[in-house]
Amino acid sequence: MLYDYLFLSSNLFLLFTPVIFYFLNEYSISLQKNLEEKSTEDDKKFHSQNSRFHILFKSVFILIAIFSIAQLSSVLIINNELTKTNNLIKVDFSFFTFSFLQSAFLITNLIILFFSFLYFRFKPNYRHYFIQKLIKVFSIILTVGGLTGLVFYYLLTKDVALPELLTYSANSKSLSFIDFNIIFYGPVIVLFIIYTYAFRLFSKNRNQKTSRFYFISYTLTLLVIVFLFIGIGLKYFDLFGIGPTKHILFHYSTFYAGLALTYQIVLSFCGAIFSIFIYTKKGEFIGSQFAINYILKLARLNYFSTLGLLIISFVPWAMLELFKFL
Repeated sequence: MLYDYLFLSSNLFLLFTPVIFYFLNEYSISLQKNLEEKSTEDDKKFHSQNSRFHILFKSVFILIAIFSIAQLSSVLIINNELTKTNNLIKVDFSFFTFSFLQSAFLITNLIILFFSFLYFRFKPNYRHYFIQKLIKVFSIILTVGGLTGLVFYYLLTKDVALPELLTYSANSKSLSFIDFNIIFYGPVIVLFIIYTYAFRLFSKNRNQKTSRFYFISYTLTLLVIVFLFIGIGLKYFDLFGIGPTKHILFHYSTFYAGLALTYQIVLSFCGAIFSIFIYTKKGEFIGSQFAINYILKLARLNYFSTLGLLIISFVPWAMLELFKFL
């Protein structure tokens, strides 16, 4: 199938990217060394090398973006094929995990790519330190995400024909979950109010104490919201059952709601992490105002993404209550 080749080729490129990163990292170390030793007698030559580094840096990251989008498209196509099975094969939770993890991995790639261009906002003596650290973290993410995708893909497709048909069972085991009601949402709302207070404190007074309070309250809020989503999935999409129902979340018939939710979760988490990272490195920016603006923008991005997740988690309960009166 064409989408198989698309997935495998893009995945292999992303797995090969850390090798390219090695040479980019060595180039960066060389430029950083020249900068520190003031060995730039020939400024024209140094600026020429620096320009070539920028071109290589941008080219590599643009290629990662292209192949990440291609792989994400192949995952959605694979998921679309699963929804056409009409229960002819056993479509269990592993397929859904594959779609979710690959979507989260690829969206994370794209967000990190945007974050990498902060390179141009840092002072010259810190830029290459930033790139070298980013390359190490990104290499780990690409390696783990790529290998996980290949392993999942192999395990899910190696016996997808006759052996799966022989083991298919129409008796789906659905796990029970508590009914959703406004009382259950009460603690969630209280926790979100505390998180909102922490966000306000961090926005007005950014120090170690407020940043820790902000991150802890955010983490607890996100965990509770994810817990709600799991409950929604168990109740309405039969996540752990056998059948293609769960894959509708990553299907055009639901406007790729699962992909949108994954994007919101990743965006919310990255917003918090990047905001705190910039806070710790605010002295390395060309202008302190740049750092403050980025911190506030990312904190707001984190807050409104989390608010969006909270609102979406209310939708099933609200819809049920609405239909009671129709």
